[in-house]
Amino acid sequence: MTATSSFHRPAPLIMAGLALAALLIIIRSVLLWPEWTGNPDLSHGLFMPVVFLLLLHEARTRGTPRYLPPSRLAIAATASLVIGGIGL
Repeated sequence: MTATSSFHRPAPLIMAGLALAALLIIIRSVLLWPEWTGNPDLSHGLFMPVVFLLLLHEARTRGTPRYLPPSRLAIAATASLVIGGIGL
């Protein structure tokens, strides 16, 4: 059994959320482009979108499934971490 064979097709709401996240990342990268190209201290930012995509690809193709089984506690913990992160 491979790492990707245990995944099911995500629900449409999850796909919409992922599309929104991708759009926000693209917008943020476009807004930061002048800083990355104009400031030598921030020039490494040019590689961050590429590194992010490479890490996502590696996690989906070669990663070991180490995820917790879905439960109310796991969902509540994830939601609280996300809300806390947004709040910070």
